[in-house]
Amino acid sequence: CVRVHFDFPGLVDATGIPSIVDDWFNFHVAAGVDLFMVYDQDGSFRDAAPHLLETELVRYFPRFTESVAHPGEDHGGIRNSTHRKAPQGNAHCVASLKGEVDWIAMVPGIDTFLWSPQLPAGRAPPVPWAAAFLRGLEPHRGGIAALQLAEAQFAQGDRQRGESLFTTYQLRSRPRREMSHTLLLNPENVLEVGMGHFALPRPGAILVNVSDRLFRVNHYVDFVEPVGKSRCSD
Repeated sequence: CVRVHFDFPGLVDATGIPSIVDDWFNFHVAAGVDLFMVYDQDGSFRDAAPHLLETELVRYFPRFTESVAHPGEDHGGIRNSTHRKAPQGNAHCVASLKGEVDWIAMVPGIDTFLWSPQLPAGRAPPVPWAAAFLRGLEPHRGGIAALQLAEAQFAQGDRQRGESLFTTYQLRSRPRREMSHTLLLNPENVLEVGMGHFALPRPGAILVNVSDRLFRVNHYVDFVEPVGKSRCSD
C-alpha cells in the first residue's frame, strides 16, 4: 500500500533521477512483492508511469481524496488534504486486500525501501528475498497482527547526485530501534489502521518488533532537496 501522493511527475523531477519510479517498483518486485496499491490526489501517477498501469502489478486509485470527501468539503490545500486523507487510503487498501494476500507493507512513499542487512553486498540479492523471509514466519502468522520495521535513514549530504539513490546516498544514522516506521500487516489480524505506523490488532494477535539486523526499511531522507541541504537537519 503506497500512501496517497500528489504531483508524481514533480516528485520525480525533484529527485534528479528519471528512473526513480521504475527503480522502486523493480526493486520490490525482485524482493517478492506481487501487487502494488497506488493512491494519488490528482491523477498524476498516470502521467509519471503510464506503462506500469498496463501490468497486473498495479491497482491504481486516482483522485482518491475526492472520492472520500464530503460534498463541499474544504480540502485545506492539496498538501494538507493529502495528509488528512492518508489514513482513509491506508484503511481502504487493507480492507480491499483482506482474504487476497498474506502480508501488506504500509509504505509512505517511493523514498522508502524494504531492506535486509543480511543481503549480500556488491551483488544481486537472492530473489525473492523478502517473500522468503515471510514464508519462514508462516507457522506463526496466525498469531501475528503486524511486523514493526525500524528505519535507517540515508542522506545525500554533500555528495553529487548519481544515477540512482543507491549510488548517491550514505547512511545518516543508526537504525531507529525505539519506534516503528513501517508495518508489515497480516490483514486477517488487524481491526484498524491509521497512518502507516499504527495498527490495532485483533484480540489475541500481537505486534512483533523485528530486529533491524534481519529486516528494516531504508529511508532516503534528502529525497527532494538539492546538494548540500538536508530537509531533516534535526
